Amino acid sequence: MDKVTMTETLVSAKLAKGESWEMIAGKLGMSPVWLCSACLGMNSAPPEKAKAISDYFGLGHDIATAIEAFPTKG
Repeated sequence: MDKVTMTETLVSAKLAKGESWEMIAGKLGMSPVWLCSACLGMNSAPPEKAKAISDYFGLGHDIATAIEAFPTKG
């Protein structure tokens, strides 16, 4: 899965939950700025954090793998 598809999937899941990045970050014990950047594809995450994010949204291993991938920055 590419970062664009990952981002679209995560943002849709976030909207379905009706929660802010701050609320989600608090529940996951992460910085809201860092969490948002990782979910929007501007940052990568270590495997344990990528899995926690994917699990929180009820998404699969492909999302976690995409969150772990280093982004291409322009």
